[in-house]
Amino acid sequence: MPGADADIVIWDPTKKVTYGVEMSHQRTDYNLYEGWELTGYPEKVFLRGNLIVDGDQWLGKPGMGKYLHRNPGADVL
Repeated sequence: MPGADADIVIWDPTKKVTYGVEMSHQRTDYNLYEGWELTGYPEKVFLRGNLIVDGDQWLGKPGMGKYLHRNPGADVL
């Protein structure tokens, strides 16, 4: 639909990882999921047509996010 977000994730359902602080891209030194064994993980992430995750590499930049105001009870596109 014209004007709708078109973010895309390429997901590898067989990839196994041990998740934690070293894998997350947050500004904290802890993670609630530290040490969790996960099966399935994103390979590529596109934000409004821009590649921001490529394998283990984070390519995003501060300020790339965009706040989208939604009214309570708004339709989901």
